[in-house]
Amino acid sequence: CTALWNKLIKRDLYARNECRVPDGLNYYEDRFVTTRLYFFATKIVKVNKPFYHYSQSNAGAITKTINQMHFENVLQFWSGLDQFFKLHSVYDRYQKIMELPKIQSKVRLMVGTHSFKLRKQYSYMFKSFELKYLTHFKKGELIMLLLVRYKMFRLAQLLHNYFLKRISNHFSTLELEN
Repeated sequence: CTALWNKLIKRDLYARNECRVPDGLNYYEDRFVTTRLYFFATKIVKVNKPFYHYSQSNAGAITKTINQMHFENVLQFWSGLDQFFKLHSVYDRYQKIMELPKIQSKVRLMVGTHSFKLRKQYSYMFKSFELKYLTHFKKGELIMLLLVRYKMFRLAQLLHNYFLKRISNHFSTLELEN
């Protein structure tokens, strides 16, 4: 897990300049920091006991609506991580490992955005290796990825609207039952 809210981290790890969030990175900022913290850590301990209850009820949260900033921040994150690994001479070791998470990032954005324009604008993201990972996605995610890949943006928008309508109807039905 790359969230920072569920970790206790020694201050000296944060003191490293490379563990600071760059200006403008508002989405994936936890992942940016934790990746570096994990890299520099000499010891990591996991406690399988809950000490914190994370509430996700904030309708205005940055993750509730996918916009251009999300796409730009994902690209900034992955570019920064590539540079970080190159700087520390481990890029070749991690390059293949990073491919699937990059595609997962793209799929989350493509499925999550309401914008036809954003799907079209960012369809190129990680396109060179996405076909290798098609078996890692659920049916709806896979269809979205392929529609965007082959520039069928109108169909992608219809798919997005269809699933939104189904989810909305599902929750309306649950409310009526209660």
